[in-house]
Amino acid sequence: MKKDFLDIFNEFVEKAEALTYAITLCGLDAAWNAPQGGLNTRNKLRLSLANERFSLLYDEKIGDVLEEISNSDEVEFDLKRKAQLYLRQRNKLASVPKSLYSRYNESLNNASASWQEYKAKSDYKSFEPHLKQLINVVKEMTLCRNNSQSIYDTLLDDNEPGWNTKRYDKFFNSIKTELPPLIKAQKKSDLRSVLYGEYDIDVQRKLMRELLNFLSVTNDWSRLGEGMHPLTTWISENDVRFTTKYRKNSIVDGIISTIHESGHAWYIHNVDKKYDASVIMTDISAAMQESQSRLCENHLGRSYAFWESFYKVLQRYFPNPFSSIPLDKFMKSLNYSQPTLIRTEADELTYPIHIMIRYELEKALFSGEIGTQDLEGAWNELYKKYLGITVPSAEMGVMQDMHWAYGYIGYFPTYALSSAFAAQFDNAMRKDIDVDLLLKNSRYKEIMDYLRDNIQRFGALYESDTILEKATGEKFNPDYYFNYLKTKYAVE
Repeated sequence: MKKDFLDIFNEFVEKAEALTYAITLCGLDAAWNAPQGGLNTRNKLRLSLANERFSLLYDEKIGDVLEEISNSDEVEFDLKRKAQLYLRQRNKLASVPKSLYSRYNESLNNASASWQEYKAKSDYKSFEPHLKQLINVVKEMTLCRNNSQSIYDTLLDDNEPGWNTKRYDKFFNSIKTELPPLIKAQKKSDLRSVLYGEYDIDVQRKLMRELLNFLSVTNDWSRLGEGMHPLTTWISENDVRFTTKYRKNSIVDGIISTIHESGHAWYIHNVDKKYDASVIMTDISAAMQESQSRLCENHLGRSYAFWESFYKVLQRYFPNPFSSIPLDKFMKSLNYSQPTLIRTEADELTYPIHIMIRYELEKALFSGEIGTQDLEGAWNELYKKYLGITVPSAEMGVMQDMHWAYGYIGYFPTYALSSAFAAQFDNAMRKDIDVDLLLKNSRYKEIMDYLRDNIQRFGALYESDTILEKATGEKFNPDYYFNYLKTKYAVE
């Protein structure tokens, strides 16, 4: 290999990582409640940075360099993998005219800004033209790639390499078969009512600091903020920012969302230091990312052992009502299953149905079966069909998620897939360490150390199928997920 190829590559990586840093900071600033009045200026500056990164990545000379290193047997695997990941990024847009890419970013900015404005007004009709424009541009860009896959299969593969409608259809058909009978068999009660009341937001913030301490998440490498939608963003292993959302009438929502986002934070913090701020850190697949947050949220954060240790903290901050609620009753309420409107507030059993609905809608949108003008009605029909719920408003229905407005198309299916990954990871982990004993004794960090050593340290060094097999000793097996749910929600 030509020596100057490595020099060119290293110079390219330095610039690409710097631009990624700047673009990430712009997004982070917007997510952390930046003043609405500065939105247009921020979007203009962010677009300029995105165009600069576009020019860097799609320069013809760097394309030759990435191809050479990606296929070389003369370089170390880590370096080769970095080149492969950048080449994958490049191939997504290599055939896209710069003017079209600029139009995409403009559409993205318009859609995200209008979602923030019109969600609060529950006004899908006003938001729909911006979403339509964004989806049309996404279709146009994807067609430029001129590959053999359908547009939607291409987008699915972008979010989780190796996954397409064929694999997802098989998985979601199993969900459709296995879960609805179990959901229908759940006993109706008002169990969850004990979790709702009046919970002072300032006291919730103090409680959340105690929760972060229990989760071993410290200020020397992370920050917790607040936003419209809980999310995690990172600059490096020691600069991870995540948000939660407090609700005055529900203490559990803030706790669970913080545990969930801490899973993302731990993942990034635990990536091997030699990959810090590199593409091996930033290009972790969607399902792998979500598998760690779902594992922390559900297999740890909703477990009896977790609350055996942390419930006394909750009782100290909110003696009314929790001092008079036995732990057993609290746990039944925490894990009670009942169809609800909001995905992020759904229990584990009904959650995959929320994702299946979004998957079916995305497939219909990209097959041409429906258009964006039909999306709200189709959404409402599927919620009635699968969960028996009447959707009262766009805010609580088709506009509840930020994902489509922010260009995360083909991402939703990874949430259900990640839950299945999490169940398989958790099953393997519990064979090696006593997870419940560690939780009971407030030794959460030791669980994170296990996940670091077996899963998280690799970052994007391997694809998810490979990491799953390395960590569990077998290929993807959704039976662990279904058996976990059947055991947890077995009707007595």
